[in-house]
Amino acid sequence: MLAVAAPALAVDSFVGHWTSTDTDGSNQTLDVWRTNGFYQLVVYDDGASTCGVFDENGDPTVAAIGKGTGTADGDDLTASFMLKCQMPASPPFMATVTFTYDSGTDTLTDNFGVVWYRS
Repeated sequence: MLAVAAPALAVDSFVGHWTSTDTDGSNQTLDVWRTNGFYQLVVYDDGASTCGVFDENGDPTVAAIGKGTGTADGDDLTASFMLKCQMPASPPFMATVTFTYDSGTDTLTDNFGVVWYRS
C-alpha cells in the first residue's frame, strides 16, 4: 500500500500579528485573520496624530483603535477601517488602507510608507 502525504496547508501571507512605528513616532499593532473569505483586521495606534491631541513636544497623546474588513489582490490587501480616537465625544471615522506584502522580508508596507513587521 502506498502512503499518501497529506496536502500542505496554504500559508496566508497577510494573516498574523504585525507591529510598526508610525510616521509620527507612535507604536502600532495590526491583527489580521480570515473569516468566510474576507480579512478581518484590528489596528491600534498608541498615539494617533489623526486624533489631533499633542503634548508640549508635538507628540500625539491619544490612542486610536480601528476594526476593518478587507480583500486581497495578489500581494495587496485593501481594508476599510472604522477608527475611533480613545477620548470622550470622539466621533468614529472611516479610513481605507492598502498593505503590500513583501515575501523577501516578510513585511507589509502600507500606503503611507510605514513598514509592518510580523511578531
